[in-house]
Amino acid sequence: MTYVLFGQMSDPNIAAVRQYFDVFVDQEANLTWDLETDTLSVDGEPLKMTAFFGRANVFAENTHQKYNNWHLFVNYLACHPDIRRYNRRYDRETPTKARNLYLAKTVGLPIPKTIIGRGPMDGDCVVKPLTGGSHCVADNEARYTAIVQERIRGMNRRLFLVGKQHAGFKLHTTMLDYRDDPNTRLEVEHFDDDTVMRVRAVAKKLGLTYCAADFMDDTFLEVNSGPMFAAFDRTVNGALGRAIRDEL
Repeated sequence: MTYVLFGQMSDPNIAAVRQYFDVFVDQEANLTWDLETDTLSVDGEPLKMTAFFGRANVFAENTHQKYNNWHLFVNYLACHPDIRRYNRRYDRETPTKARNLYLAKTVGLPIPKTIIGRGPMDGDCVVKPLTGGSHCVADNEARYTAIVQERIRGMNRRLFLVGKQHAGFKLHTTMLDYRDDPNTRLEVEHFDDDTVMRVRAVAKKLGLTYCAADFMDDTFLEVNSGPMFAAFDRTVNGALGRAIRDEL
């Protein structure tokens, strides 16, 4: 069996799991997929794989080569359902943050009061991009269609689902968006079985087998299909990285 890791070592998340994979394919390598023979090669060498885990590198400048190599793998994996990978039934190219909130509500998870639009919405609110990427900001009106949401004050919490395993964390921060805080401190957190079950129900509806759900106290905020995990992995001494490999 051959377990393939795809990405770049300048991505700390890829570096964190490199030791668990048999083959590493750099995102900027010379990749070729010959459709006539259905042969995938890396720098001229044929590549066979049993399982795959990869991340597009967001820590370095994107290039046409890296962007198109990522989509080569997306297409190749879609045509080879025998290769084990996470989130096979999830289309990452279609952001579904609004749908995620709706599904969370249907399975009984509390969500903030939310509108999808420009607003304004009364009260203490935040604005988030509907398609992801940008950070959360304090405002009750967006410049263009976005997620406008009541602001929930409390403890940032994150629940990772990795196959049948899960891991929870607290994120201690003084910032609205913890990604803006270089001093964010992580701590292992226990999520009750009922919450884990409901998040798994959302993940199942979305086709996710690997994801991270964000909460403010017990209020569900969103689920991420390709979460960064390196800092969380260090907090649990590599347990997340090992789970990513073992659950494939």
